[in-house]
Amino acid sequence: MDGAEEANSRGVSAGGQVPGPSSVSNEFSGSGVAGAVVQVGHQVGDVIVSLPPVPPRVVRVPRQVPAADRLFVNRVRELGRLDDLGLPAEGGVPPVRISVLSGLPGVGKTALARRIAERVGARFPGGELFVDFTALRSEVGGEAAVAEALAGCLRDLGVDGSHLPAGAAERVNLFRTCTAERPILVVLDDVTEPRQVRTLLPKAPGSAVVATSAHRVGELQLDGAELVMIDPLDEVSAREVLVAVCGVDRLGEDPTLVSELVELCAGLPIALRVAAARLVIEPTLSVAEFVAELRDGLDALSLDGRSGVSMVFTAAYQALPDDAARVYRLVGLVSGLEFDAEVAAALLGVPVSRARAAVAALRAANLVEELPQSRCRLFGLVGRHAAERGRADESSQTAEPALRALADFYLVRAVFADRAVMGSRFRLADLGWLLAETVDPFASSEAAAAQGWLSRERASLMAVLRLCADRGWSERVWQLAEALTALYLNDRRPLDMVDVCGLGALAAQHLGRVDVEARMRTMASRGLLDLHQLDRARDELDLALTLAERCGNPVLLASVWEFRGRYLDKVDPQQAVAAYQRSIEANQWAGGPDGRRGAALATYFLGCSLDAAGQHEQALTPLQRALDELREIGDVRMSARVLASLGASYARLGRDAQAVETLAEAVRVLAARGASHYEAQALETLAAVAQRLGDWETARRSLTRAVQILDGTRDPRADELRARLALQSDPGNS
Repeated sequence: MDGAEEANSRGVSAGGQVPGPSSVSNEFSGSGVAGAVVQVGHQVGDVIVSLPPVPPRVVRVPRQVPAADRLFVNRVRELGRLDDLGLPAEGGVPPVRISVLSGLPGVGKTALARRIAERVGARFPGGELFVDFTALRSEVGGEAAVAEALAGCLRDLGVDGSHLPAGAAERVNLFRTCTAERPILVVLDDVTEPRQVRTLLPKAPGSAVVATSAHRVGELQLDGAELVMIDPLDEVSAREVLVAVCGVDRLGEDPTLVSELVELCAGLPIALRVAAARLVIEPTLSVAEFVAELRDGLDALSLDGRSGVSMVFTAAYQALPDDAARVYRLVGLVSGLEFDAEVAAALLGVPVSRARAAVAALRAANLVEELPQSRCRLFGLVGRHAAERGRADESSQTAEPALRALADFYLVRAVFADRAVMGSRFRLADLGWLLAETVDPFASSEAAAAQGWLSRERASLMAVLRLCADRGWSERVWQLAEALTALYLNDRRPLDMVDVCGLGALAAQHLGRVDVEARMRTMASRGLLDLHQLDRARDELDLALTLAERCGNPVLLASVWEFRGRYLDKVDPQQAVAAYQRSIEANQWAGGPDGRRGAALATYFLGCSLDAAGQHEQALTPLQRALDELREIGDVRMSARVLASLGASYARLGRDAQAVETLAEAVRVLAARGASHYEAQALETLAAVAQRLGDWETARRSLTRAVQILDGTRDPRADELRARLALQSDPGNS
């Protein structure tokens, strides 16, 4: 017999080689083939292969989602949105539903997904599949993670590993086949791209996919996915987490310290748990000591030398594109900064279109909190991580120019806004050279738009001012502080005004600018008067007067006397009149546009002082003189303020019709100029006169607007006006 016949007769096993007369050699690689194989050169007769019997495969319904966390708290809103998963829809069985739980790293997305599965899993007869993409990426790499996830799900659905198709498309089709008969719940943890979800979409109607992602994966909304944003825990829920881990007694009896601990953890469950765990495993560590440690940096939120919180943020940071990562670092160096594409462009020194992509990447990574007007800010703990990365990854040679560009960006816009709101008021800063390089963003806008910008950017302006102070950029500090007084004179925030002017005065001292220091202390006195800190206001004005007399600027000296009159209005009205007279004389002696306007302002405040002293008729003369002068100068804002005071004087004299007409005009102009504080004052007076005339509609409308303004600045007088407004609903009670 030949070699083939000999092999057949001897039952040569797969892969055997039998040398024949022609030295024939058979080889078998086994690639792509599974099961029993017989390989011969030529076959004659039957080939009989004896194999042991295969036991029947038992396929259990998968229930793979890990148990829900016992420390789970709150999330009522989010659970409410997804509690109907797996329930029959109106009109029949619902289609496959995709829900994406998205939020910043460490906010509790995975815990929420597990709790959802626990609540609704029994509604899915096909079971629950769970894929942890974080683990898969670490095991097989990002590219292979989807293929491995699909293979694992098919095996869990009963497909023998030896029968898995080789191609990706065939595996997807097989997955659809395996999930076509009974609704199934698929939970995908830490998804980073739409493909990971689309590949694992089950086919049976009534099925559901719940995916968690630190990215928004917005493209999935084209597939009908619902995006469920997960916010940090509120203070009450955050306290529940701390108590659940370490108990009430361990937290101590100082609620202020616990509140600060909650605030420092920023409502992130991962941070709260690590904090509570440290308090448990380190019994000698007091809450006060731990809070102090946490103030210094994220290293406090670590166990066994590993900072789980920092690691979570670092992973998100390292996945950012280069521009976005640099914006992240630089913004982190400016605590409290709110930013948009324009701000990012200033930091990066690139066109706005390119910076817009960087900001979009930060949004997609859920590292920022959304704010109105397309602005955003880094979440609390995220901001602290960003600051650490900024200090570690940005050298002084790269950070310094970027931060100076940011300071100039805000200074220029603040100065333009100041000019739009306050007109040609007395200023010490000469920034013509810097302004010439920038187009005035408020040139074609009403003053209210500039005032709105100042109010909206208040937090960022303060952040940049502190940045300049911390870095010793004294020139920029006082220049920005002077511009910001436009905000605080119209949108009363006295604490901020005192802080801003205090920083400006210190910067002026450092530079030896006596005139600037006098100006800053004068403006600070206005905020102190609003805070009823009369002694501090007097001290600031005394020092300002001494400094102004030294520097020889008559307009500055006149301004100090004017503000001194404002102080004396509260403590010695007779002396206030004398102070205003001195201001008028100094301004008239100085002459020029600043002196002329200064004299008109002092005349106005003289009229207000007389009116407050009950000399209403006598007050009309200086008030009318100031109105005529300011109108001739073209100072619309201050003219409107004089109108409001004239209207109040008319009302006190019983000239109600004239008062209503004058006050209505003042309200209209002040609203257009964005002078909301003075608008509210005029509205309150108008409401009182309208009520006296029986014009209930005007009274209600005026009080409603005044309350809205005062609520916006958290003025406690809003409650008083709200009570008056409640009475307006029933004229019989008035």
